Order: sequence, then C-alpha cells, then structure tokens
Amino acid sequence: MWRVASAVIVTLAAGTAAQRTTDPVERYLIHAGLPDVLGAHLRARLDATTPTERRAAAERLAAHYAERLAIERDPDKAALISDAAFALLRDVPEINLPSLRIQLARARYADAERAAERWRLRLIDEDERDAAAALLDEIGGELAATFNGLDRRARTLERRLAGSTRDAENDRAELRELVRQRSLSAYYGGWSHYYVALLSGNRASAGEALRLFGSLLNADGDRPTLERLVRGQLVLEHVARAALGSALAYALLDEHELARAWINEIARSGELPDSVRRQIFSRRAEVLVRAGRWDALRSVVADHRSASEGSLGVLEARLLAVTALEAMDDFRRAESRRELAEPIVGVAVADLIDRGEAAQVVDIARRFGTLPLDDDGFIGRYVRGIVAFQSARDGAGFDPFTLEARTLDAEPRRLFTEAADLLDGAFIADNAERFPGERQRCGLLAGVARFYAGDAERAAARFEAAYGADESGQLADDALWSAVIAMQRTGREAEALPLARLFIERFPAGERAIRLLLRSPDLEIDPERVAEVLLRVDPQSSLWGVSRRRLASVYYAIFREAAPDDREAESARFLAAADAALRVELEELAVGGGSEAAQAVIRRARQILDAAFATLKAPDLTRATLAFDAVDEARTRGSISIEPGVEDELTLRRMQLADATGNGVLAVSLLEQLESRGSPLAASASRLRLQRVYQSWQDGEIRGIDGPRETIGAALRLSPQLGDSGAALGEIEAPVLAVVLEAAAAVWSFENDAEIGEIGVRAGLELVRRRAASEAALIRLASLAEASGRLDAASSSWSRLSLARAAGTDAWFEARHELFRLLAQSDETVARNALIQHMALYPGGGPAPWGERIRRIADRLGANP
Repeated sequence: MWRVASAVIVTLAAGTAAQRTTDPVERYLIHAGLPDVLGAHLRARLDATTPTERRAAAERLAAHYAERLAIERDPDKAALISDAAFALLRDVPEINLPSLRIQLARARYADAERAAERWRLRLIDEDERDAAAALLDEIGGELAATFNGLDRRARTLERRLAGSTRDAENDRAELRELVRQRSLSAYYGGWSHYYVALLSGNRASAGEALRLFGSLLNADGDRPTLERLVRGQLVLEHVARAALGSALAYALLDEHELARAWINEIARSGELPDSVRRQIFSRRAEVLVRAGRWDALRSVVADHRSASEGSLGVLEARLLAVTALEAMDDFRRAESRRELAEPIVGVAVADLIDRGEAAQVVDIARRFGTLPLDDDGFIGRYVRGIVAFQSARDGAGFDPFTLEARTLDAEPRRLFTEAADLLDGAFIADNAERFPGERQRCGLLAGVARFYAGDAERAAARFEAAYGADESGQLADDALWSAVIAMQRTGREAEALPLARLFIERFPAGERAIRLLLRSPDLEIDPERVAEVLLRVDPQSSLWGVSRRRLASVYYAIFREAAPDDREAESARFLAAADAALRVELEELAVGGGSEAAQAVIRRARQILDAAFATLKAPDLTRATLAFDAVDEARTRGSISIEPGVEDELTLRRMQLADATGNGVLAVSLLEQLESRGSPLAASASRLRLQRVYQSWQDGEIRGIDGPRETIGAALRLSPQLGDSGAALGEIEAPVLAVVLEAAAAVWSFENDAEIGEIGVRAGLELVRRRAASEAALIRLASLAEASGRLDAASSSWSRLSLARAAGTDAWFEARHELFRLLAQSDETVARNALIQHMALYPGGGPAPWGERIRRIADRLGANP
C-alpha cells in the first residue's frame, strides 16, 4: 500500500511546487533544477535580520524540504533531507511549519506501514510488530495534533470569509493551502491510528482513525457515515482509501455489520481506482473473519477464485490462511469454531501449493504448528519433515548446511535420522513431482539430515537425486555441490570426480567451481573449459592468487601440446597469464615463503623462458629477462641449490638470450660450459645456436662471408663428424645437412675454400642418399661438386633434377643441358649415347636457349643425326 500512498501525497501536494517567489536567485535555481544549491541558498537566508524576514525564509525552506520529501525516491537522499528538516524545526521552534511536519511524518510512515502490512501476512515477529506500533502511535499523535491545529485555523478563516470581503483573496489562498495540508494530515494520521489499533488492539486508536478519516468523507470531524458519503468522490484515490480504512476501523471496534456495509458500498463504486479495487477481496475477507462469518467468507472466496482463473493470488492466499488460523484458536465467539474455519485454510493452502509456493505453506506451518494437510502427500510429509529437521538443527546447535565432519551424540543423531526419514518419504511421495522446486529443497534437506545422521554415502545419493529432480532449479547447484562434498567426506575421491566434473560443466560461474578445480587437479576436464572458469575469479576474491597460478599452468600445458602453427599464439596467451602468476609467487617468496616458494618461482620462470623462446624470429626478451631476475631472487631469498639438470636448462636459456641480444661471445661461452660439464643439453644448445646463427645470416644481421662461415662453425660444433672425411654422417639431422650445404655453397661464392667445399659436398651427398635433397639442395650440390672437381656427383645431381622436373619444360631442358655438359667432360661415350636419344626425340635440341647449347655439344661429340 505504501507505494500508492506516496502517489497520493504527490497528488495532494501538487500545488506546493508551483508556489511563487520574488527572489530572482531562487527563481533561477528552481528553473535550473539545482535543489541542493537552492536548499543552501534558503538556509543562508535564515540569518535574516528581522523576525518577519526570518519567518519568511524558514517557511520557504520548509516548503522546499516538503516538496523534496514528497518526490524523493532515493532513501539516502531522503534521509539527508529529513535530517536537515528536523534541524530546521529544532532551530526555529517559534514558527509553525505544518507542511514540513506532515512530510517528515509521511517519510517515517512509509517504513512503519510496510512493517504493519508484513505483520498482516505474519512475515515479521512480535518485536518488530511492537516497534512498528510504537512508531505509528508517535506518527499518528503528531499528525492528529497537526490536523487539529490546521482544522482550527481553517474554521477561523471560513468564518472570516463568510462575514467580510477584506483581504478575501489572500484568505481564500491560505484556506486552500490549509485544506490541502489538513487532508494530508488526516489521511496519514487516520492510517497511522488504524495500524496502531491493528497491531496493538488499542480501540481508542481505531476511534481516532475514524475521526480523521471522517474529515475526508464529509463527516465534519465526526465518524464517517454512509449517509454523508459522497459516492462520486470515490473515484479519488485518497477518498476511496479513507473509506476503506473506515471499514477496517469499524471492524476493529467489532461493528462488523457496519464494516461490511462500507466494504460493499466501496465495491459497488463503478469508478473505483484499481489500486483500491485490488484490495477489496483481502480487506473483505479480513472483515468477515473478524465477524466470524465463515459461511459468507466461503462464498466470497469461491466467487473470487472463480474470477481469478480458479485460484487465489499468493499474498491473498497467505493472508487468508494466517487470518483464519488465528481465528481457529479464538473460542470467544461461537462462530469461530475450528470446523468452520478449517475448510477456508485448506483452500488457501491448496492454492499456495498449486502456485508452487510450498515454502509459504512450510513457513505458515512453522508459525502455527499444524495445517489441514493430506498426511500421505508430498506437502504433508514435507512439512512434518521440516519441523523435525528444525528440531534436530536446534538441538545440534550449529549450522548443518556446511556439511562439516562432526561426531554427534546419540540424541542429535536420532533427531537427524527421524528428519531424514520423513523428508525421504516426502521426496518419493506419489505427488512429489508436482512440486519440482520444493521437492529439490526437500531432497537437499534430506541429504543434510542423513549426513549428520552418520550416513554420508546415502546423503550423497540423496543430494544427487535432488539435483536430478530439477536440474535447472534454483537449488540445483546446492544439491550437486553437496553431493560432491558428501562423497568426498566418505573418502571415495574417485567416485566424487564425476560429480565434480558435472558440477563444473553445469555451474562454471562462482567460487564453488573454482574451489573444485583447485582442490582436484585430476578432474580430466577440457583445459579450455578450466581456463574459462578460472578467468571468472574476481580480483578481490581470496582465490584470485591461486587461480592465476592454476590458469598459467593450464595455459602452459596447452602451449606445450599445441601444433607448430599454433605455438606462437599459445605462447603469447600463456605469457600474459604467467605475468600475474609470477607476481603472486614472488609475493609469497617475499613474505618468507622459504625453499618451497623459491622452487615455485624457479618452476614458473622456466616455463616463461620456454615460451619466451618459442619462436626463433621473435623471442620475448623482456619476459625472459624478468624470468632470470626472478630466478636470481629465488636463489637469494630461498637459499636453495638448484639441481644440475635445471641449472643446465637455465644455462641453455641464458645462451639463447645472449644470442638473441647479439652477444655471440657470451653465447659461445655458455655453450662451452654445457659441453665442459658433459650436459645432456649440450647438443640441444648447439642446435639452438646453429638455428640462431643461421637465422641471423638469413636476416642479414651477419653480413658477407661471416654469416655462412659462422653457420658452418656452429654446425661443426653440433656435429664434429662433418669435418672428418672418413666419418659417417647418418646421425646428423637432415635440416642440419641442408644448412651446411647452403652455407658451404655461399662460402665458395666468396672464396674457393676447398675444405668447406668438401664439407658441403659430403652433406649434400648424404641428403641425396637419404632422398631428402630438395631441388635447391641438388642445384647447390651440383655447383659445389663441379667446382671441387667432383664431376660424378655434379652430373648425378643434374640427372636427379631432370627426373624431378616436368619433361619438355624450360627447367627440364636446363637440367638435360647441364647433365650432357658434365658427361661430355667425364665420359664422352656415355654422353654421346644420351645425346643421340635426346636428339632423336627433340631434333632441334629443344627451345632456346637450351636447344642451341645442347646441339653444340651433340655436334662436337658427333651425336646429332
């Protein structure tokens, strides 16, 4: 009701904001919409020198506060305005400011009315009820006094206007404002006194409510009567509400027939505001219950249910149930016999159940002890189970929903067992599926009770069944989470894992999923799904640090398994996550984490270094440098010795960093350290060194002959057998052989270094032997072999090229020419026979320029027909 009551205030106070002022500053601030500045301006005027000016300033400030209180919806702002208004009343006690007093009372009234309405529904306890009654009694007294003062002043003005015309216009304007304020004080004063009577049973307050309502209903200060009611005014909301309040006040005074007559008259109004019409049923039911007219009430309930699609609204049903249940215990009137009220309660409870509001039924049962329910149905069993669960919980003296491992005495265990049996019975009742949401709640409670009864295994099964009862229900996550916890409490972690996986899949948002991920690393969940969950952790959460560490580990695992084309992207994603993880681990180290924290830092630094050098062309040198700084800090703070294998790995990474920053001397020195220690990583380091030098040569970072010579040197360090003409090259990787061949050919192009030329030819021939030589490698081998006097190797290379190239193409004729040319130098007979076959197929020798060149060789050898 209170929201609509606020609308009534705005309607009644509509003229206040339009009050005129002669102050230009005030007019500007109103026009500019600056209420706070306006308030400060008006407060400053309180220091006016004359009493008249001070009074005018106080009244204008009071009007300003009243206007703002009437429309302000922000509770914090309204509280500030109220504080300022009370300060004004305190500082200027000599000035009567009824408008402000009314608005302050109205602001306090809203919360009190809300509490009173909740008491009607029995949603608050008696202490809250008594507090609301005391506040309403204070508000009602203030408003009644304000009303009386306003009424006296209004009557004085009315008499003066009836006997004189002097200052008539000013008097009429003042009278209009007095009447408006009087109506406000009467309206809120009447409802305040009504609620006092309802909450405390004070009959005098009900009488005062009628007097105040009467001023709004043409009763001239007396109790309202139907004879003086102006029916056409019921279209006005505050009048209709005053009429409704009058009916309720008469009911509190046991004038039941008069109360019913008022309700009926209001209901017959054709233009009743909807906000009032919606209350007619519940207020009429309240009046009939107080009158003990159960027969009439049954008829009213049946008619209303028929007009409302066959059932009562949730609040209507609850109100009817609690009102009737209280009357069932009242035997002062013969009409209030239990058997007459019980069917009404049954209808209300049934409608609550049909609307899925079993929780309302349970709450009512807790408050009143018993309900007319089907003992064998879900609700009846559920209610008894909840009552038993409440007794067990109260007896245990702790919150059972934490599922903590506890050893209980025999009596608490017995109470939990009794509750579990009752709740299990409700869960499997024939009609339980009609209430999926409450059935899930029932299963959850049954599982908790079974857990503390000492049977965690059956508890887990009930939790899992509760989840299955409504997988999309509001408590589905609670049920599944509890199933996981209960199964873990049994020590059967393996059986808890499928439930944990299901929970994370179904409910990834929230700290529970995070806790499961962090607690159970063997969940076998898709890493991307794990990352998705971890990324949701709020930076303010206590789990943020550990989640960042786990996230980095997940991304590192993905990076390590990534396909070559994806490694660069995955390394970047891991490195971004690793930044936060390393910060967390360094913070733990800084606060005295000891050797364990130091090892964690080194482990993370090694992962960062691995990813930072994932791509040869674009290593992340900044992160690599920071990782080495972290390693150094871990050594210092943790006072630890690093295992030889890890030390070798770090040395290899330092070599990579030296190479990437152009410090080749340091890189070679670090490589030599690995070799001198006989490290298993020496070969990997040599291979990386070769890759770096080769890439630097290809990128033009090493110019001239230095690039290929350094490449050959790095290759010889990796595979010394390349320099031994008698050694086999079968263990050398094909890419290394290809690089050596390319570098040797490049060196030869600068200078005829026979030793390097031989190394290149041997590498090329090994590639040919493995059938791993590319076309470019065959061309290099042919050129280098010919320059070294190895004509057989050169002609063999061009022969392979002619077989590899498409016959008849320019490239093919080129290969044939080079073959014939080399054969003519090494074996003219073989060359002549080959040329005879070629010229028979291609009489001209082939297209220019290769045809002419081939004909010249054929003519010289006599092989041209």
